[in-house]
Amino acid sequence: SAPDDAPVVVLLHYYGQDATMWRATFRQLQEAGCRYLAPNMPGHGGTPGSSSGKPEDYGSKDGPVDILKDLLDACGCRRAVIMGYDWGGGIACAFALRHPERMQKLVAWCASVREPGGLKKLQKRGKKGD
Repeated sequence: SAPDDAPVVVLLHYYGQDATMWRATFRQLQEAGCRYLAPNMPGHGGTPGSSSGKPEDYGSKDGPVDILKDLLDACGCRRAVIMGYDWGGGIACAFALRHPERMQKLVAWCASVREPGGLKKLQKRGKKGD
């Protein structure tokens, strides 16, 4: 078990998949001394609800960004490394734009950034180290 002050890594799956896609990563994170969260988003992995998968819905009320914030709040996690692939990467980027104070690092690949100017905002924050 990682210490309480170890970095928290949140792993966000792609649309149509669930958190089991990260199984091989769990052991590596444990060996690196990290804590991790790999939530199943609504409608995935047997969770109730549904999700449109549309990037414009990521930030909608009670959408994936709100769910992620609520999860971090419930775990008492103030900041985290947010990693997402594809759909999860878009959610990670939307979360970073809405809640930059909660970000320790952002790792996103094959991600859609739908907020006007969002990619430039993320790049600017990354260069400043925010």
